Amino acid sequence: MLTLRHVTKKFGSELIIDDFNLEFEKGVNVLLAPNGAGKTTLMKMAVTLMTPTAGEILYSGEEISQLGVHYRNILGT
Repeated sequence: MLTLRHVTKKFGSELIIDDFNLEFEKGVNVLLAPNGAGKTTLMKMAVTLMTPTAGEILYSGEEISQLGVHYRNILGT
């Protein structure tokens, strides 16, 4: 399970994502929102291409930044 807790992302002084919380279960998940809502930024953080300004992203209870290559290998499964 992928869990996002209080995830925030800023670019300079611009707040892109503010205190976002979500849990993805195993299987097919869909994220719908209007253009410019931060979906791409959120996904980049979830796959470690970008780091959150604040908050944490956990995979099975462990911070994804600590899982390294192991986390990247399981993303597509």
